[in-house]
Amino acid sequence: MASVSGMVVRSSEIKPLAKIILYKCPEGHVTEVPLERGLSIYAPSKCSHERCTQRDLRIDPENSKFIDFQIVRLQELPEDLPPGQLPHYIDVTIRQDLVDNARPGDRIILTGLVRIEQEQISGTRINSGLHRLRIEGNNIEFLGGRGTKNSRKSEREEISPEEEKIIKSLAKSDDIYDRLIGSFAPHIQGHTIIKEAILLLIVGSTQRILQDGTKVRGDINIFLVGDPGCLNGYSKVILEDGRIVDLASLGKNHLEHIRIRMQNEEGNDVATVFHKYENQKVIEIVTETGKNIVGTYNHPLLTKNGWKRLDELKEDDELRVVT
Repeated sequence: MASVSGMVVRSSEIKPLAKIILYKCPEGHVTEVPLERGLSIYAPSKCSHERCTQRDLRIDPENSKFIDFQIVRLQELPEDLPPGQLPHYIDVTIRQDLVDNARPGDRIILTGLVRIEQEQISGTRINSGLHRLRIEGNNIEFLGGRGTKNSRKSEREEISPEEEKIIKSLAKSDDIYDRLIGSFAPHIQGHTIIKEAILLLIVGSTQRILQDGTKVRGDINIFLVGDPGCLNGYSKVILEDGRIVDLASLGKNHLEHIRIRMQNEEGNDVATVFHKYENQKVIEIVTETGKNIVGTYNHPLLTKNGWKRLDELKEDDELRVVT
């Protein structure tokens, strides 16, 4: 028995898997063939009745027993991968009540039996010397508090007349588009293009039908690629009580859940997740008073003229610092 965590990236259609197949000969005798192991069932060469010599056997699907069957592909979680490494994946077979439980994009913990299956040479019935691993799943848990498929019901939000009035008023604003972009992760400064992409992905558009009948779908696909902007562990942060501590002292493990109240330019905020990255290229900034900060090239700092990445800073730029 093994338990692995990962993200579902592919799921097959639901198919009936034969648990017991019944074969009938022309004389009406029944031959029962059970599924013993794996996914292969070998048809009998002749009738199993001791006095029958018939070899023309046909499947009786109405009296055979089938169960729901599906194959899903489980891939390593992106946050568990070292920078630049491609994720590994494994195919998982699930049956009966687990079918259609996990869908692409779900993060799950899967428990099951590890099987080794022999591969066949393509286009032939010759068995290959190669084998592949497969997990026969028997339990699925969702990461992050997700429920089962029975609890996934989209609830329609009821909009009150007052809220509808506010929405229509906002729609008439000239800067509504910029305000919507700024509403995404307002505590993260900059990254306007990424926030705009997320907005367009969520809102989408209407389907268009061209004059030649071609349909242009309204939904869009967005692929975001980028390295995380971060500071080194010796960088200082200010806690709510005024203490100044090293960033590394806030946690130990990557994506560790924390709850630490800190100060920022707008007042107080709560840090909830500790990020830890290794082997990142960094740059050091030194001020005229001797203060220094080390971080990745794309980490933003607050200047007199707004937020800038570390690699965008130039001499004579004024930074906001704590004294």
